[in-house]
Amino acid sequence: ECMNKISVIFYLFFSMVVVCALQWAGCAEITVGKSTLSNLKGGTHMGTLDIVMIGDSIAMGVVGSGNAPIDFYVANHYPEGLIYINQGIGGNTFADVAARFDNDAANLKPRVIFVHCGTNDIAHGRTWAQIENDLNTINQKCLNAGIPVCFSEILPRNETNQHDATVAQYNMNLASWCAANNRTLLQCHDAMQDPQNPPRPKADYFVDYLHPNVLGNSILADAYFVSFQYHKE
Repeated sequence: ECMNKISVIFYLFFSMVVVCALQWAGCAEITVGKSTLSNLKGGTHMGTLDIVMIGDSIAMGVVGSGNAPIDFYVANHYPEGLIYINQGIGGNTFADVAARFDNDAANLKPRVIFVHCGTNDIAHGRTWAQIENDLNTINQKCLNAGIPVCFSEILPRNETNQHDATVAQYNMNLASWCAANNRTLLQCHDAMQDPQNPPRPKADYFVDYLHPNVLGNSILADAYFVSFQYHKE
């Protein structure tokens, strides 16, 4: 009985050490179909990492685990599952994404990177020139790593029309930039607007007229898929 107690104590201590070590090392969560496994950034993946999603709280998903747009992109269109990682962080601007792009995306060596960002740039009054500089930085990092990258349109936002003109202009600019740099534009703005009152967000798709709910994330993911169908080699 004494030996059993010692074994239990040793097991608990060892488990705590492992958990702390993983957290300290910057453990990321990789999703394979519906199951998850731990992966140390920069370490060895079980198989090839298909997609990294990076961006703001819309990329991250705000309605619970497994409900981000990248989750539905895979669940709705890849029944066999893909290996992917969600690196969305609430409040991020394109400048934030550019600053952490190597560590959180390119260095993981995925087959493709999705970027969803921009709504916080507008909220903070960042100019298109500032955003374009960030896009050029991200693009160069992808060129250096030899990784394709797709950029999402900025979604409709707010109950009022306060930012409508800026969202429309920045999405036009983003489309032109993607065309000039041979990058894929994930066209999703119109899929998320109210067809009876464009360009207002469709209330049924949003938690707060800014962050998509479960249904909205599924619709958003399907819009991604129309623009870009990932093909696993």
